[in-house]
Amino acid sequence: MINKNSILYISLLFLYGFLLHSNYYVVSFFVFLVIITLIIVKPKYGFILFLITVVVSPDLVVIKTYTGEEIINHSIFLDSFGGLTFITMTSIFILFISFIRNPNIEINKFVFFLIFVPLMIPLYGFLTTSNLGEYVSSSSYIIVLIAMFLFIKSVDIKQETIIDVLYKSIIVTMLINIIITFYSGFTLIFWGSMAYAFPIILLMKYKTRSFLMDIFLISLLLTNLMIFPSRGRIIVFLIVLSIYFIIKLSKKNLIKVVISLLVIILILIPTYKFIIPAEILSYAEWKLSTFDASDEENQSASIRLIEFKNIILGSIDKIYPIFIGEGYGGYFVDKYAPFYIPDLLDANAFKNEWIYDRTFYRPHTVLNILLLKAGIIPTVIFFSGLFYLTIYYMKKVSRFDSANLFIIVLPFLAVVMYTQKLQIIFAICLYILNESLINYHRVKDNNEYQKKSVGNIDKLG
Repeated sequence: MINKNSILYISLLFLYGFLLHSNYYVVSFFVFLVIITLIIVKPKYGFILFLITVVVSPDLVVIKTYTGEEIINHSIFLDSFGGLTFITMTSIFILFISFIRNPNIEINKFVFFLIFVPLMIPLYGFLTTSNLGEYVSSSSYIIVLIAMFLFIKSVDIKQETIIDVLYKSIIVTMLINIIITFYSGFTLIFWGSMAYAFPIILLMKYKTRSFLMDIFLISLLLTNLMIFPSRGRIIVFLIVLSIYFIIKLSKKNLIKVVISLLVIILILIPTYKFIIPAEILSYAEWKLSTFDASDEENQSASIRLIEFKNIILGSIDKIYPIFIGEGYGGYFVDKYAPFYIPDLLDANAFKNEWIYDRTFYRPHTVLNILLLKAGIIPTVIFFSGLFYLTIYYMKKVSRFDSANLFIIVLPFLAVVMYTQKLQIIFAICLYILNESLINYHRVKDNNEYQKKSVGNIDKLG
């Protein structure tokens, strides 16, 4: 049920979202100052505004118009001061202020050893790297994770509040993306990385949502997939949609929902031809038809494959990177599977100095990044640990804490968390998983203690 407060809240979200898309440096600077101020004086409100800003703000934005290409370079993720982006400064400040508050944080031992430790191993890189800027940038994986854990614990905010903010912010972001696309006349739009995390909304509040709301959310997701075509996003969407069908639907209404979904698709697809620029639809069609990594037209996939070959073969050749990687700030060379340099230059795949020096600091997938920075064995532990924790949650904890079921997509979020935005979303979801595991074991231990106490009383009787 929608009340006046919800309407006001969502309206303010819309206004704030369009403000964040205004493409002015002064807006980014002002938002940064407000967040920092609130974190100091009103930490809970500071966290809420920070989370909304993370979800709604554009990052990695490229817009192509009929008159050429325009790159939007003003947002809290893109604007910088003193060489650091505002979002990086905010994360560092959050880490600093959280240490001062010294929250009594408890981390599940499996979360710590399987997730934190593999990401902490590459911190040794500051001893070996000559590129400290790249060290700071790539170490954001562990910095963001620690900062979010400490910050959320220090402000003592309820999980329900976090989920509600995430839920409404994602809906507003998807609607803003659609509105701007439909009324802009742009021929190609890429607002950034948040589109990878949009599908988790299907698993949020799934028990309390109406059937019509479910259909509305699926329609939003499908439309955003058409606007931001990507194989990775499509795969994540299909995985989440499959989980949604499994947990949400009974045999009785499965046929009804499937038929409704098919009707929606049949209605939406013809509609897209009238409201989405033809160039965007053509780009989506091309993306869906070029899955072959060896295809000359599919440069992005072939570049990632060459990265993977060089990182693996380089690790085996030097041996030690198998166990500890090259560290944050480390790089790989392409002597094992050489790149075709014109392709790299055409695709703007790396910085030109990296290409000419044949030293590449930042691969294009999270898997390749962790294989390079952390090593083969820590990377295997990290992803295996996520799948183990997810399966354990589904088998044991979800019956006790089903409201947080959306966190079972953590392994898939981890695969795509190549930006600070997605790293923050991943860290928040991991925090919720950690708290769910701790609460589950606390209740379980308490029940076992009570049973033993009753048993001892019976024996005495």
